[in-house]
Amino acid sequence: MRIDRGSAAVILLSLGAAALVLAMTGDRSQPCADGPLDPELVLPELRAAADEVDAACGRGDLAAFAAVTTAAHRRELERQLQVLDGAADGALLRDLGRARQAGRWLDGDRLAAHAQDGRLVVAMQRAAGQGVQLVAFVWDGRRWRYDGARQAAPGLAPAAAVEAAAARR
Repeated sequence: MRIDRGSAAVILLSLGAAALVLAMTGDRSQPCADGPLDPELVLPELRAAADEVDAACGRGDLAAFAAVTTAAHRRELERQLQVLDGAADGALLRDLGRARQAGRWLDGDRLAAHAQDGRLVVAMQRAAGQGVQLVAFVWDGRRWRYDGARQAAPGLAPAAAVEAAAARR
């Protein structure tokens, strides 16, 4: 069976297009290995993810906020709002963005980072005497999603804090 040049070109172009579509739409494995990491290596992608959260908050855009945060983070915010008899809406999201900018947590000295099973936690030095802030992200197959920030337990070494927080789901 012979294939003429025209048919061969069409087949090759089709295979190339299919490979391109799969590469663009398919899930990618986590972009860093499990275990301790140099925080500087992952900061650019995490900064971009945090900036998207802050932008969604600034616009009061609930759909955009949902697209760049984890469901667990949004449930935790809803739980906190229930205690205050509040509801998530655009105005509240803008207020939250002004009070809790995700990106500002990545401005301090980076102390440690740890990845485990698609979860990445970075330890940042808080202002003088205020301890260590843990900032968490979860890989969804395409991007890092913001999963919240919290202060580490006092006296816990940054490397131990990020390892424990990365293991938590």
